[in-house]
Amino acid sequence: MKKTASILIVLGSGLAAYGLSGWEADTQSSFRPGPDWTLSAGWTLDNQLEITFGIMSLAFGAILRKDSN
Repeated sequence: MKKTASILIVLGSGLAAYGLSGWEADTQSSFRPGPDWTLSAGWTLDNQLEITFGIMSLAFGAILRKDSN
């Protein structure tokens, strides 16, 4: 069980880090009179799922590791 827990912890942390690295921001402007800027920032749905599954794997791996002692 410790090997499975270690694998889940390593893969979960990698998946969560990969998801967190997907943060992006985009600005758009149009040349009209007055300020007309649009800003969108955040994670895409794919990145949010990677973060969620990564954290779930980390938690499950930590529980398995604690129970195997």
